[in-house]
Amino acid sequence: MKETDIKIYIGEPLKDVVTLPILDEHLGVPHHKGNRLFRNIFLQVSFSFFDIVSRPEEADFLLIPHDYFRIHEKTEYIQQFVEYAQIHSKKIVIFVYGDTDKKVTVPHSIVLRTSGYRHELSENEIIMPPYVEDLLRGHEITFRKKADIPVVGFCGWADLPGVGSRIKFGLKIIVSNIKKYILHDIHAEVKKQGIFFRKKALAILARSTHIRTNFIVRKTYSGHRLTIELPPEQAREEYIDNILNSDFTLCVKGDGNWSYRFYETLALGRLPILIDTDTPLPLENMISYSEFVLKIPHDKLHDISRYISEFYYKIGDEEYGRLQQKARDIFLKYLRIDLFLAIIFARVARGEI
Repeated sequence: MKETDIKIYIGEPLKDVVTLPILDEHLGVPHHKGNRLFRNIFLQVSFSFFDIVSRPEEADFLLIPHDYFRIHEKTEYIQQFVEYAQIHSKKIVIFVYGDTDKKVTVPHSIVLRTSGYRHELSENEIIMPPYVEDLLRGHEITFRKKADIPVVGFCGWADLPGVGSRIKFGLKIIVSNIKKYILHDIHAEVKKQGIFFRKKALAILARSTHIRTNFIVRKTYSGHRLTIELPPEQAREEYIDNILNSDFTLCVKGDGNWSYRFYETLALGRLPILIDTDTPLPLENMISYSEFVLKIPHDKLHDISRYISEFYYKIGDEEYGRLQQKARDIFLKYLRIDLFLAIIFARVARGEI
C-alpha cells in the first residue's frame, strides 16, 4: 500500500470544537494557534498523503477529528465511532496532544499521544512528536567543531517569578516526596514538575569544571502568549541561537513527560541531553537514539558532568560532525509531524498496529 492510498473516515466534526490541525488543509479551515506562539509548522508540512472518505466502510481506519480530551464527555459522539469500528472491523485513531497522561478507554482505539510514561504505556498507545517547526528550513546545516571542553546550552523557563509560585512549587515537591518515601510509590519522582529537574541539572552543571555553560534562565514559559516575558521574536532568536551555539542542549520534561526542545534541537542538527524521566520516544524500534542523544537517568543527575564528558571525548572530530547530520536527518525523515504520521497511518492501514 502506498501512503497516498490511505483513506480515513472522520464523520461530521463537531462545530463548536477545534478540529485536529492535520485536517485543516482537507477541511479548508485556517490553522488554529490559540495562545501558543511559533506555530509556523503548518505552513511547512503537508498532510496530502491521506484522503477523507464519506463512508466508514470505505476507510482504512476511523479518526476522531478532535483532540480526545476536548470531546471525551461527548459519549454519544464517541459511541458512533465505536459502533462503526465494530460493524466494519476498523481501528479508531485518537489524538491526545499536550501534557496529560490520562488514559483513553475507547474500544478498538489506537492512541497517539505526546506525553506518557514508559511504565504506564498500553499496547495501543503510540508516542508521537509534537508539532515542531523545521527551524533550518531553507538553510544549510552549520556544523560545530569539537573543542577542548563541551558547551552545554539551555534557554528557557527554569526559575520561579515570585514567593507565591515558590510556595506552590514547594508544596508539590512535598506531596511527591510523601508519595515516594512514605507511600513507597516508585514512580513518584519522575512525575515531579519539569522545573524541578531543570533547576537541579542547571545548578550541578554551573558548578562543573568539565563543561562550559551557555544558559539563559527565564522565570516564565516563553512559548505562550499569556506567560512570555519579552518580545516573542527576540525570545525565539535567543532560543535558536542558544541551541546552535552549544554542543549539547539540556532537554527536560515540562508538566507533561515530553519536550518541544528535544525535537527542535534535532531539527537544528544539534545533540540533545535528555533527562530521562521514564521517557518513551517516537519510533524507538526504528531510530537508534543512543547514537546522537545523550540520555541521563533522572536519578543520576548528580553525575551529569561525567556522562557528558565521557560521551563527548569518545567522539572523534569527524564523528562529531556525522552525529550532528544524523540528528538533522532523523528529524527530517521520521520526526517532522507529517512524515511521522505518514509512517504510522500506513502501518495502521496495513493492519500492522
